[in-house]
Amino acid sequence: PSHDTPAIGFSNGGSSDTLINVILESRVSSTGLGVVYIAPSSLTRGLSNTLISNCWIRHDLTGTSLPAIGIYGLGTSPRFNSDITITGNRIYNFTFSGVTLTSGTGNNINITNNHFFYNYGINTSTSMTVISMPPGVTSNNNNITGNFIGGSASFAQGAPWVNNTTVTFSGISVSTGTGLGTNINNNIIQNINLTSTTNTGTFTGIWPQGTAAVYNVNNNRIGSYSLPFYSLNNARFIGINTTTSGNVNILNDSILNITVLNAGTTAGITGIQSTGGSTNLLNNNNNVVA
Repeated sequence: PSHDTPAIGFSNGGSSDTLINVILESRVSSTGLGVVYIAPSSLTRGLSNTLISNCWIRHDLTGTSLPAIGIYGLGTSPRFNSDITITGNRIYNFTFSGVTLTSGTGNNINITNNHFFYNYGINTSTSMTVISMPPGVTSNNNNITGNFIGGSASFAQGAPWVNNTTVTFSGISVSTGTGLGTNINNNIIQNINLTSTTNTGTFTGIWPQGTAAVYNVNNNRIGSYSLPFYSLNNARFIGINTTTSGNVNILNDSILNITVLNAGTTAGITGIQSTGGSTNLLNNNNNVVA
């Protein structure tokens, strides 16, 4: 385990690096670092062809402090970090984000089949974005698919993920490119309880955004008949909120068993919302049952 530094870092590029079946622990609290840290490059190219698979990425079990971010990546234009696959990992007990890949992130990013959960009591973090990918137009042909967000165990099972403070909470927030764009498919977000009656911060399940950005948002499920979403917040629940001005296909998504129990004027439920003036918005075969 690592205390106030990342457990492992990649710096100044590199290619064909692999992390498989490793337990990585840290209590690094900076939102500009992570348990796994992908650093900018000052050389001729960024990090590429990197695989992080079937790892346990979590807090340092010998202490009581939690890391802010599980995996954090920052690149440098034009030396973008590209062809990165993060798959099959357990990433849990973070206070800010499970995976954040920000500016300087390039093409072919795959965040697939990971499990994001929280089992360290009640989470009182700052605002939470479990999967955050805001690099903008430099990043295309990405896949965020098959991930589980919520609960206190793998597959978003166990006791609910509980947050009782005044924060926003987003499951997947993406701002990427205008070419091949990003596929956000087959993700499950469930088993989350927000218990602060004074919180006015919005909960957003999936949030595609960016100028002229292109997305496919298909076959995702937010909520569950057996493991519902429950909120006491004086805030709005939004299942899918697209604010991009580009092309968006929202198909075969389900938003199920959502409860927002607060008499305040801000509280409410919105299944699917589009506010960005998308050039082409296809919204078909979605199932919204609050």
